[in-house]
Amino acid sequence: MSQHLIIRLPGDPGQPVHWQCYPTAQEGQDSSGILSSVADLGALSESFPDAKTIVLVPSELVSVHCLQVEGRLTKAVLKSLPFRLEDDLAEDVDDLHISVMTREGDQVYLSVVAHSKMAFWHEALNQSGLKLKTMIPEALALPWSEGECSALAMDERWLLRTGRWNWAACDPSWLSFYLAEEDSETAPLKVNSFSEPPENSPGEWHQEVAGPALEVLAAGAVSAVSEKNSPNLLQGVWQVESSAIKSLKPWGLAAGLLAVTLTLFTAQAVLKSVQLEQQADQLRAQAHTVYSDLFPGERIVRLQSQMRQKLMALKSTKGDDSGLLKLLDQTAPLFKQYPQLKPVTLSYNQSQQSLRLEATAKDFETFTAFREESGEQLVITVETLEKSGDIAKGTLIIRGSDS
Repeated sequence: MSQHLIIRLPGDPGQPVHWQCYPTAQEGQDSSGILSSVADLGALSESFPDAKTIVLVPSELVSVHCLQVEGRLTKAVLKSLPFRLEDDLAEDVDDLHISVMTREGDQVYLSVVAHSKMAFWHEALNQSGLKLKTMIPEALALPWSEGECSALAMDERWLLRTGRWNWAACDPSWLSFYLAEEDSETAPLKVNSFSEPPENSPGEWHQEVAGPALEVLAAGAVSAVSEKNSPNLLQGVWQVESSAIKSLKPWGLAAGLLAVTLTLFTAQAVLKSVQLEQQADQLRAQAHTVYSDLFPGERIVRLQSQMRQKLMALKSTKGDDSGLLKLLDQTAPLFKQYPQLKPVTLSYNQSQQSLRLEATAKDFETFTAFREESGEQLVITVETLEKSGDIAKGTLIIRGSDS
């Protein structure tokens, strides 16, 4: 059996944290212990980096409710379940985390816990670096038999389980009152105690052979999470992301942009939109114009192939860090910064190693700002400027600062 690390988290900061290895750790290594607070959880991450972590939370903070639901649990049905519980809850539904524990026939069992508690536990575990996928109320880790009651003393309170989805956590002073409700003269309640039985308590108490409280819960926790469709509080907004998803998150924006681009191209191919075709024709015409200006008199047969050949020729003659390629590389950020400056024609003077750019904008200030933002790598000269209606036209000469 692989090693599990069972951690019992408290309900509030500053309270102790119990932990237990199951099966017990190797010789020379601690198998259990108590941390002073959740701030010390990082020590467990360092000591047990490969252990599967199961988190137990106080049972008194988690309540269970049963609803009758016919048919499939669709997304719409799941969204409606919290509002069906409104009359049974003392708090606002929006402040509570409600998750499906299991379904038995038409009966759906829901766990209810405050979002504030889930946030506290999530933050503590996130800061510790512990990796986990399962969080359950501690009561579900308590051994239990049909028609009987299991009892365990832990943290100055009694943990009781009387059914698959029935549990309670009460102060020792309330123990007799609680058991009296379950006991009867005709069928005395059988209580299997994993702690020292209290005196004069209702029911027939049977002392079970057991060790420390969390050691008892550890075996039950591993068994509970190994069941098919095992209960788990980590659902919905608190669901744990897989490591693969976390590693892919930084690429989410790029993937989204790629998906949008592919969708646009697919829509163009399937719908054959006239508007997109016209835009494509305009872009092709502009590309032909730019190529003709750069290489006048040359016949255009396959534009992309011819442009690729020209670029390769420039690389071989001028190197990767000079000539047209270098000027284009240095000028590209300026065009991104000033998208309102729209190039009309572009030509390259190889002997002077300069670009001649004819462009349009809304006003002269755009040309001036474009020139002033050139930085130390470029020298930009405004050769001509004129205004025609609402459009400003101008010619810019762009050189490298080392030309």
